[in-house]
Amino acid sequence: MAPTARNERTVGIRELKAKLSECVRDVKGGATVIVTERGRRVARIVPET
Repeated sequence: MAPTARNERTVGIRELKAKLSECVRDVKGGATVIVTERGRRVARIVPET
């Protein structure tokens, strides 16, 4: 996962599949995960409020 802005991480789809539990744990801790496909942002996973 590549760090971007404060408390935001970028992850490709392949890496997301491999590290889903880790990404969910990060989101539960307040981080936002940006999902990319071929370098383009396609989704954002944010904490439930």
